[in-house]
Amino acid sequence: MPRTVIEIYDPIDKWMGMSGDVFARMLRDADGSVVELRINSPGGDVGEGFSIANQIKKYSGKVVAVVEGYCASVATIIALACSEIHMHELSVWMMHRSSGGARGHSEDLTSAAKALEVIDQAAAQMYKNKSGASDEQVAQWLAVDTWMSPADALSAKLIDKVITDAPRSNKPTAWARTFQMMAASGIPAEVRARVEQQEPPQPQAVATPQPAPKTRGNMIKNPKIQALLALGLSAFAQAGALAKVGDDDEKSVGTMLDGIDTAALATAAGDVKQDASELLGIKAAVVTATGKTAGLAGAVDALAMSAAHAAMLGTESRAATIKRLLDEAVTPPKAAAGQAQKPRKLSPEQAQKMAADFATNGRTVEDVITCLSLLPALQDLNMTEDHGVSAPGAEAASQGMTADEQKQLEAEILANINRAKITGVA
Repeated sequence: MPRTVIEIYDPIDKWMGMSGDVFARMLRDADGSVVELRINSPGGDVGEGFSIANQIKKYSGKVVAVVEGYCASVATIIALACSEIHMHELSVWMMHRSSGGARGHSEDLTSAAKALEVIDQAAAQMYKNKSGASDEQVAQWLAVDTWMSPADALSAKLIDKVITDAPRSNKPTAWARTFQMMAASGIPAEVRARVEQQEPPQPQAVATPQPAPKTRGNMIKNPKIQALLALGLSAFAQAGALAKVGDDDEKSVGTMLDGIDTAALATAAGDVKQDASELLGIKAAVVTATGKTAGLAGAVDALAMSAAHAAMLGTESRAATIKRLLDEAVTPPKAAAGQAQKPRKLSPEQAQKMAADFATNGRTVEDVITCLSLLPALQDLNMTEDHGVSAPGAEAASQGMTADEQKQLEAEILANINRAKITGVA
């Protein structure tokens, strides 16, 4: 059955925490499904708390309260309105009488005291209905701030279950099982044994005859295997970081993966890493498998773009490529017959300054290409007859820019490039 999680991780308050109207919208969205109401709240406004409790009572589906930290004051009333109450071992329950303040005439103070009595009676009835305790016992609980451990609350029959957190396991989980599946035929047995946390196979005194190797197709052409290879390479790339900064589970898996010899996997994926069309095949397979275009799919797409550009540039160095691009922005090659002539976009002085900037700022060649493509044509330079470029129309022409204006335009272009970059890695 569908399950909806609603979290009360704040005080119960109309303005600064969980309010009755906010909770009402969340409960409507649950649309009759089973609701897991996770609570870590010190309590708060009685009116808002009573409103939430009443909404839970009339909700068409089942609501299970799960105490994850504090369940105190009016937050306990909200929990008592649920079908079941579960408490984690590391959580606390606290109940007490209501409190408040008043000012005015004696009649005003008497009225405020009466209001507190009414609230206390309503709350006491909730505790009594849940636990079956006597009026005297409930009054004793509410006379002071009564703190209970999960075991105490269970003994008092105020809750239904204590959640005992399972001990952590050092065995690899989902990530490692992915590698077990992926590496079944490609990674040596001693490496595979480390993934599975088994003892590596011991050498035998007498060699056992091996069956003839099976004939296999080119696995690099299989899009499912391509996706698994990409997943593996991405995970290994992050394993070292996980081993240092992840939570306990991540550190365990990260340390294990970081110590594995990835030569076999890298060899199998070698062609994939180099060829843009193969990388695009990987991206398509990942999108099909996950339904997501960000994360790993985005990272693979970025690798494909880099691979395609590398193939286009051949062995030309970054410095040589940037110099060629800037030279062409100063003096574009003459266009072939029937094609539009590219305009000049930089003066020699501007190109020299940009060359110095790009030499030190670490921008990729793709950034340089994008930056130059977004620069406007320089009207004055494009009027020069010996360049062979006709002056652009008024809508395309750009007034001559000062050095500061040029610098500002470059900064805006590079900022736009940064915002468009793919940065997510699954």
